Amino acid sequence: MGGQSAPSLRPCAGVGGYFFQQVTNDHGSGDQFGAFRGRVAAVGALLSYALKAGAQEVDFSARWFHEFAVRNRVRGDLIDATFNFPLYRKRTSLRRRPLLRPRL
Repeated sequence: MGGQSAPSLRPCAGVGGYFFQQVTNDHGSGDQFGAFRGRVAAVGALLSYALKAGAQEVDFSARWFHEFAVRNRVRGDLIDATFNFPLYRKRTSLRRRPLLRPRL
């Protein structure tokens, strides 16, 4: 494989969380139960992998958060995953190309 390097994998793991507090009352045409202000706290695991194969970089991340202390909201867990890769990479050449070519 002339000039190609082996893919490199960089795993990362951690713990995260969030707290959500609604600061205004619910309202609208579907409001039949009065004004609710929702609140929730969550904590969970975070996993990510950064893969580089040649010049192509790919990032994958997944998150799972268990919600607790839920008030005036739907109770449940949040599972989220993302897959990212660049569609375009800007050249990093040190030489500047002229904006206009001279006419001969």
